[in-house]
Amino acid sequence: MVKKVLFWIDSSLDQFGTTKYLQNISDLELFAIIDTNRGKKFYQEQNIVKFKKKWFFRDYVSKKSTKPDLKYLSIFEKKYGIDLWNLVYSDIIFNEYNEYHRFKENEILSVLEQMCKFYEMIISEVNPQYLVIKITDASNMRLLQLMCLSLRIKVLSQGFTRFGYRHNFSSDNDIIEEVNPINKKKYDKKTLDELQKYLKGYSEQDKKWGNKFRISKLQWFKAGVKYLSLTFDSSYRNYYYQYGRTPFKAIKNELSFYIKKRLRKKFVDDNALRNIPDEKFIYFPLQLEPERTILISAPFFTDQLEVIKKCAKSIPIDYKLFVKEHPMQKIRAWRKTEFYKEILDMPNVKLIHPEISNEQMIKKTDLVITITGTTGLEAAFQLKPSIVLADVNYQSLPSVHRIKNIEELPKAIDEFLNIKVSVDDLNDFTNYVLRNSFQFDEAELSILTCNAFYYGGFLLDTEISSSKMKKFIEENKVFYESLALQLKNIIFSKN
Repeated sequence: MVKKVLFWIDSSLDQFGTTKYLQNISDLELFAIIDTNRGKKFYQEQNIVKFKKKWFFRDYVSKKSTKPDLKYLSIFEKKYGIDLWNLVYSDIIFNEYNEYHRFKENEILSVLEQMCKFYEMIISEVNPQYLVIKITDASNMRLLQLMCLSLRIKVLSQGFTRFGYRHNFSSDNDIIEEVNPINKKKYDKKTLDELQKYLKGYSEQDKKWGNKFRISKLQWFKAGVKYLSLTFDSSYRNYYYQYGRTPFKAIKNELSFYIKKRLRKKFVDDNALRNIPDEKFIYFPLQLEPERTILISAPFFTDQLEVIKKCAKSIPIDYKLFVKEHPMQKIRAWRKTEFYKEILDMPNVKLIHPEISNEQMIKKTDLVITITGTTGLEAAFQLKPSIVLADVNYQSLPSVHRIKNIEELPKAIDEFLNIKVSVDDLNDFTNYVLRNSFQFDEAELSILTCNAFYYGGFLLDTEISSSKMKKFIEENKVFYESLALQLKNIIFSKN
């Protein structure tokens, strides 16, 4: 029986590179939705991959002055069990993070209606058994993923396990699903030092990404010149992601970004503690914002300042709450100084400088509270308990408590301050992750891709040369073949 696989392809290129090494399997039919503007010509003319059929997302979603069909959207919402407004509020483009355009209700609903009808058309025509998609970080991808899940189309979302250099495919991000229940390979028990290496690998990858992503001033300048030329094109601005992106606003926002970045960093340097005070504390690490880890994974906890206030109200009287800034918040020009000032004004809360490592903080804390961050997992591997506010792939650990109701927080804190972490539990969790994941260096491939095609990551909407793409995929064959092999094993598994 022929397996029909629908791929979502965009600037990451992981999925496109993978299709090259899947296309010769006779029992597979490959289809693609391609989200690109300046790369469209390449995908129209390329002969690297022969798709059964492909669609260009931006051809089907454009500016419309007609009134949205609310009746259709209401029926759609009930049919698929998807909360469309939740989807809207989880998208950076539709909310306050967008510095170019404030969307009106009818603009949002019009975009949603077009996306819904487009995906319904494709699913009806193809009737795919599988959707292969990267981690969904915007409403256009997330909507397709949720529709497929509702229709019981198997979603294979490529994601990270929070272990160093370990990836997996699952129905959604931050889930580690049993790939092959029959093949339960037994692992020898590891010592705590051996177990901790998996988390150190994750930190290494994170650091490598931070040190190599968007670091070249020359690439920044080149990308800026190219981007300015794009903003003169009215057809470019007709795509909803680009609404309001005029040359004047682009220059104004870029200058504003660097001014804010310097002023806010100075405020952090002047006011955040660079040494950890010698007192009892509960640790709350701020998460990068805006980012899918809270916008999509924890949509009801996106206001981190409010979360901090709730934590501050819930801790025992003899404890402080230490809040540390995320070191990669620099790529978002840090946070407003008003945000930091509110933290500084709280009597039992202290602001910690981002240069202090998570490892140092965890070593001295008695408990970690995080929304969805990896710090909770790091805490377990340093034998410290944690509380999480949304679903994470490590919440099965007995030392991790998933809060379902924020009013439970004071009681949960009292209880989990006394929880002991078992090395046996860590072994069981580690073995489960290893059994259902594979070796893959996503950070390295992403950096290589950004440097080859996207001005070091500063501009993702670029023209693509066919010869350059062929060469790149061949030079990085080891990455794409690895992904193709994993997909092939899952798709043709007998279970």
